[in-house]
Amino acid sequence: MNPGELRNLVEIQMVNNQPDEMGGEVQNWSTSYMAWAKIEPSSNYFYAHFQESGKERLRLTIRYLDLSMDKIRILYGNKTYKINSFDNPDLKNEYLVIDCEEE
Repeated sequence: MNPGELRNLVEIQMVNNQPDEMGGEVQNWSTSYMAWAKIEPSSNYFYAHFQESGKERLRLTIRYLDLSMDKIRILYGNKTYKINSFDNPDLKNEYLVIDCEEE
């Protein structure tokens, strides 16, 4: 991958569950990392899916970070994206390819 393609700044947020007054939990999100990313539509499926649901699907490529998928989300521009999957190509710990969908 050409590092010059990582030209979009994204925020990677992690959730911190806090107990509330009623015995439940409140999700508090805070930015843990800022990362430069290559951003592109997730696939051709994106177009049909977007028309049906109105939700945008993206594929982001960032430099490798050790992340837990169930505790993070991505902020890009004024939109929030949930993580559907991510991949460590060739298991080299160089880049992560993240598929995400607008919340």
